[in-house]
Parts: sequence; C-alpha cells; structure tokens
Amino acid sequence: MMRYIITTALCLILPFLCSCTEDDGPDAPGLPPSSPVNTETGLTVTFTGKHFRLADGVDFTDDPVISWSDTVWQNDRIYNQLLLTATDSDINQLALTASPLESRDGLIPAENVTLYTVGPVSGDAAPSVDAQPTPRPSAVVYDALLPVLPSKITGGEKIPVWLTIDIPDGIPTGSYSGEINISVADKTVATCNIDLLVTDKHLPEPSEWEFHLDLWQFPFRITQILNDNGATIKPLSDKHFEILKPFYSLLADAGQKTITTYIKDGAFNRGNTMIGWTLSSSGKWTFDYSDFDRYVEFMDELGISRQISCFSLAGWNNVVGYTDEADGNSYKYKSTPIGSQEFNDVYSAFLTDFRNHLKQKGWFERAVLFMDENTNDEMRSIVNFIRSMGDDWKIGLSGRYIDADIEREFYNYATIIGTAPTSTAISVPVFYTSCSQLHPNNYLTPLTSPAEMTWMAWHALAKGFKGYQRWAFDNWSRPDIFDARDGANTAGDFHMIYRSNNDASVTPVSSIRMHMLRDGIQDYEKARIIGHQKLRSAIRAFVSSDAPDAASSVKAAQSEIKKLSVK
Repeated sequence: MMRYIITTALCLILPFLCSCTEDDGPDAPGLPPSSPVNTETGLTVTFTGKHFRLADGVDFTDDPVISWSDTVWQNDRIYNQLLLTATDSDINQLALTASPLESRDGLIPAENVTLYTVGPVSGDAAPSVDAQPTPRPSAVVYDALLPVLPSKITGGEKIPVWLTIDIPDGIPTGSYSGEINISVADKTVATCNIDLLVTDKHLPEPSEWEFHLDLWQFPFRITQILNDNGATIKPLSDKHFEILKPFYSLLADAGQKTITTYIKDGAFNRGNTMIGWTLSSSGKWTFDYSDFDRYVEFMDELGISRQISCFSLAGWNNVVGYTDEADGNSYKYKSTPIGSQEFNDVYSAFLTDFRNHLKQKGWFERAVLFMDENTNDEMRSIVNFIRSMGDDWKIGLSGRYIDADIEREFYNYATIIGTAPTSTAISVPVFYTSCSQLHPNNYLTPLTSPAEMTWMAWHALAKGFKGYQRWAFDNWSRPDIFDARDGANTAGDFHMIYRSNNDASVTPVSSIRMHMLRDGIQDYEKARIIGHQKLRSAIRAFVSSDAPDAASSVKAAQSEIKKLSVK
C-alpha cells in the first residue's frame, strides 16, 4: 500500500511542467485572488512556513495565510512553503509563476525565486535508535524537492510547493514586494504576496563561511547503482566526475569544508579506493595516487577545499586491498590488525610515501588522517604509531570516551551530540549525530521536524563547536530513488538528498532537510558577524542537546537575528 500511495502521488506530479503565460487573463469568479480560498475552483492556498512537513498524520491546521514578510541580508537565501489543497473536484491547467520583487531603487529578478514541488518519499512511522528489527511500520513523508510544478490537483489532494529566494549581493537596501501567482486555465485564482526588507548586512559566499560542515561523501555509490542498471561507468572516470559535479555542487553551496577521500580499499566498503596499492615481487609497496589527485582537484574546483579527510588507517575493515605482483598481479586483501606488526609495516611504508606525495602537491597541511568510532585503546595505539611517523601529521576522529592525553593529539575531533572534548588544544572541535539519537536528527518520520537540521548549527554556536559532521550525504541503500528507508536504521540516516533516476542521465534531487541545514549554517555566520554577545539570550535555548521543539527554538532565535539586522 505504501508503494502504491507514493507511486500514485509521483505520477500526478512528475509529468506536468508549469505552463505559464505573461498575461494571466481576467480573474476567475469566486472570492478575490487575495483570498486563500477560491470557491469557484475549490482551491485553498496557504503559506505553511519552512518548518512544516506534510506526512502521514501531519497536516497544516492553522488558518490559511497568503502573505509573507521577512527581513533579509544581501547574498541571503530564504525559504518558505505553500500548501495547495483541492476540496472535492480535480483542478486542471494549474500554473504557478513568480514575479520579480521590486523596490523604489532595486529589483530581485523573478529567476531568483525558485519553486519546487515537494515530493513524497517512503520513511518510517517513528525514529528509533541503533539497529532495530525490520520491517518497521512505514510512513509517507514529503521531503524531495522536485524541479517540476504540478499542473493538476486531484480532488482531496494536497501538494506542498517549496520556495527559495536568493537575494542578490550589492542590492540596494529597502522594502521589496512581489507575488506568487496561481492560475487555473490562464485565470488568476490566488495571489500570494511577498514583502522583504533588505538590510545593509552582507552574507559571505559559502566558500568563505567559517562553519565546518562535514557531510561524508560516498562517490562510488552512484556508479554502483547505475552500473547495476546497465551502465558501464568506470569509477573516478571523466563520466563519473561529470555525474558527480551537480551532486557535490549542492554540498559546496551549503558550505561543505571537507573532502572525503579513500586512501585504501577497506576504509569503508570493499572495492572502493582512490589509491592503488601494489606489493612488488621484491616485497616493496608502491602507490598510485592518480585517482586520489583527480578527486581532490575536482572538489577543490567546486570550492570544497579546507580539509582532506583521509579514510582510514583503521577503517570499517582492518584490511588493505592490493595487487600482488608475485602472484600474477592477483588482487588480495591483507589483514592489518591495529597494533600488530603487519599494521606497523604496511602503514610505515604508506605514510612515508603518502607524506612525500602530499608535500609535492602542496596538500600536506590540509590532510587529516581520519578514523571512525574506534575505541580508546585502538586510538591510543593508532595515535602512538602516527606520532612515531611524525609530529606534524594531523589526526581526526569521530567518536567519544577518549583519554585526555590522546584526545589532545587530535586536530579535528567530532564528538557524539551530548558529549564534548575535554581538551582545548583541538583545532576543529565539531559534533555529530548518528543512529543512536532520536532527536535532533536528519530522519524522515512524521515525528521529526525539518527544523532539527537548522537546530544543529545553533547547537554548535551555543556549545562552542566549530561545525557539524554526519555520515552520509549520498550513501543510498535502495534502488528505489524515493525510498529513504535504510533497513536497520531510521529512514534518512544514509543520505541527505535523492537522485532523479538510475541511469546515466541522473541528476541530484535536493531535500527540505538539506535546505534547512543550510539555513542554520547561514544563521551561524550571521551570528558570527553580528556578534555572539548580542545573541546571548537566543543562543541560551540551544545549550541542551535535546530538541523536543526545535521549530520554536529556531524561530525565536532567527527573529532575534532579524531584529539585530536592522539596528
């Protein structure tokens, strides 16, 4: 039944592109266009706000409103949502168009207003922690931002439409007004008014943001999915990079700072590496960095260039995949238990060579040898080994409960939400959420608010973290493009965005979750520019790691920023 509901909804949405005309013709009969209800068509229109998410058991119950006022910065991006509801009859030949927003001295072009249909995905009925038995009860949750607009609504149906407005940099300050026009058969049936106060405050470009966003990339996953469906795309080939570019451009646009690199086969999933390892007949290790170099250079060109996270001396599997010349160039896996002589021998050879390569490329200062949720004893052994290879290596960990003397060796330390590092020597302290928290998180359930993603940056601000980390940006676990359920983990845990299809024409489909994470990062940057002291009362609400009402906390804090923006 769940698959039927989602397939039916998508079949209604996806085939219909917006058909707009410059002249919408005379108004339709019924109530005036400025009313949220048109009696002739049976269409109700309302702004719901950006923190509402339609889902099974979740509906918008406030009085409908069709006016939106906001205070914005130059180079800002703002968000809202419209909900279109048909009462009894089908509504055909529907179209939504955005006008420019104009002031006495300036103009925000219509193309700066982007409209998406919010598409339904398969989620879970409730969040759960850690691995849970499957199958679990599922639910329809609206999250995927589809770059098409509905041209019909079936009687009784609700369709959310997502809005973003990009405020040009250098635009004159002042009050700007525009509208979203909704027409049926070329006749206006509703006009949604937008009034913006543009202040003299300036938001830098995402590449210049200080917030340390670290969403782990799984670039091999897209080739695996496409090749399973008949494509023949070589990983890290020109075609692969062509496909990846729009996906990771979304990351860059959110202010991503780290490049997830795979320095061995066995860091994450077997068969995925960016460095080729070969053991010669004489027993010497050699390394091919060509894919690693191309990947780093590719991400640099997108503007993701602060840190190269190198996974991992101790990965999910304590093995190294390599080509064995002495055995006819066969491909093998060598076990490298942490603390063993095999570990020391293999990684002594690798780190010596890797250091030289990074130095030659001018990347050594950006490189961080990163581990994931290793135990205290494992990290003590790993850190002691790395330090035997040089005091200048940067070390990173996502984990917790590490002894203070080892913790002090970390450059980038991501602690699980609710914990914090004890050392002040850590250059980049961040926090992360995982499958072990119910709230706040990036889950797709009717009980999870999109505001929880905005909440993350405010929590970082309140607790003194420099950013937020999470796996994973694009580790899709199912072939169904709009099935976000992840087996044992709560839906949404494995990815922040979607994809349009499973063939070589694939394009990214962003999400409400991704937009709301970016919204919070903008707040972090605004708070930094305004000054934390001025926002002390707003920040206080985010000191706790618990977020039962993230939407209220975020709304209050953002209101405070808007007040300070005009002073």
